Amino acid sequence: MIELDVSMANDSSNNYLAGDICRYNYYITHGIDTEHIAPLDRSWIERVLALLAPRLRHNKDDLITCLIDEMRDDYLLSVKKAIIDFVLRDPRSDADALVRIQ
Repeated sequence: MIELDVSMANDSSNNYLAGDICRYNYYITHGIDTEHIAPLDRSWIERVLALLAPRLRHNKDDLITCLIDEMRDDYLLSVKKAIIDFVLRDPRSDADALVRIQ
């Protein structure tokens, strides 16, 4: 999660920043329903598990299940963050980038 320095809370501009960060975090955690996000591809999970040494996979089904759940949670959070970042981006920065490219 995002931590804020409490000593900075006295400045009004920092209050706006804190509010913006709280809203951003809220949009990421509650603004997008996970049913609208493509599931984590099974082949990605298999590739990650293939990186584990066989001795680490042997008789560790509960641990591997926990690892897969953590991967899914991180994937969903990352996709939600990417969506929110895309929606909140400044279109002027896209135009500025095009001008610099040309």
